[in-house]
Amino acid sequence: MDLGVVFWLIIGFPILWAVGMKIFFHVEYTWSEFLAQCILCLMVLSILWSAFRYSDTWDTEIWNGEISAKNMVQKDCPWGWTRYKDSFCSNYQTKQVRDYPDGQTCTTDSKGRRSCTSYPRYHTEYNYDYDWERRWYVASANLNFNYEITRVDRQGVNAPPFYTRTQIGDPASVTHGYTNWIKGASDSLFHEDGQIEQQYLGLIPEYPIALYNYFNVDRVLTVGVTIPDLPVWNRKLGEVLKSLGPERQMNAVIVIANSNTVGSDFPYAVRRAWSGFKKNDAVVFIGVDDALNIQWAEVLSWSKENAFNVQLRNAILAMRGTPLDNAPIISNIQTIGMASYERREMQEFEYLKSQVPVPTWLIILEFVLGIGGSIGLSVAFLRYHFDPIGEFFTARRKTSY
Repeated sequence: MDLGVVFWLIIGFPILWAVGMKIFFHVEYTWSEFLAQCILCLMVLSILWSAFRYSDTWDTEIWNGEISAKNMVQKDCPWGWTRYKDSFCSNYQTKQVRDYPDGQTCTTDSKGRRSCTSYPRYHTEYNYDYDWERRWYVASANLNFNYEITRVDRQGVNAPPFYTRTQIGDPASVTHGYTNWIKGASDSLFHEDGQIEQQYLGLIPEYPIALYNYFNVDRVLTVGVTIPDLPVWNRKLGEVLKSLGPERQMNAVIVIANSNTVGSDFPYAVRRAWSGFKKNDAVVFIGVDDALNIQWAEVLSWSKENAFNVQLRNAILAMRGTPLDNAPIISNIQTIGMASYERREMQEFEYLKSQVPVPTWLIILEFVLGIGGSIGLSVAFLRYHFDPIGEFFTARRKTSY
């Protein structure tokens, strides 16, 4: 259905309902109620429409960088029972202590006689378990985070193993929300890939967006193959992205697929399923046989320089027939990425705004609220009259005499 028709149907019902109420309940249903019903319904519907019209474009991408600092903070805790709740120390006992004098509630009757009722008042006091506590932090300056690492004991005496393992210079990632016009318009942009996506249902992996251990993410995915050194792939890819992230604003994903299970058109099925990728993505697809020898390759990204996609694909294809090896592939991602990857701004895709469909749930919600709200307000107004306009003109007429 045409978007303009949908919009007018949504806002038209409250207005037509209010007109009908005024016609059939001319006296009981005042002009004040008529205007209030129209304004309230249209205001609520407009706010919802503005807030959620482009909700399908809400997306999350991965930003990459490195750990820049580790820090242990130790602070003294308050001693003895105190009303003060410390913002650093977190281990304490509490008790309720009665305040004196008690509180009072007083009333005055129609003859001016005043009576008061007393009631007890209490406050909370805190008694801290330790004289001091420690907290352990890991930070990244370029990713703007400072994470507290969960303590292994209540006081924080011992350094958490994860804090000890983490070193300055380790790769790190964070998620970042943004408006993705490509995602919103992906059905129209990649409709020709729909049949390919259906062909590979059940084989397309989930997009790697989930962080673990505070700031880590695995970006190397497998389809129908087992990679013995997969953790090494992920670690090495993270190492190159800690420089590609800040300098080129890139996030790379590697998909290694069994060429006996999927064909060279598989990347386009993944692109369709992943709604066109994120604006900073460079997705490298590698097809391998059962012996893990490279058979085909494809690189898809939104880089301004298409040379990046072509050069990286050709560099991997030059290894066709050779055993899969993370070192040259990830080295090429770094070298070619530094040389020719250029991330696009999402404003460059704002022309897709008109192709973003209205979410079906929003249309249904708008119709339900428009119809239900109109009927509900009418019933309320007929029961509890509301007529400031009529009262205003009545007062004006009385004043004029």
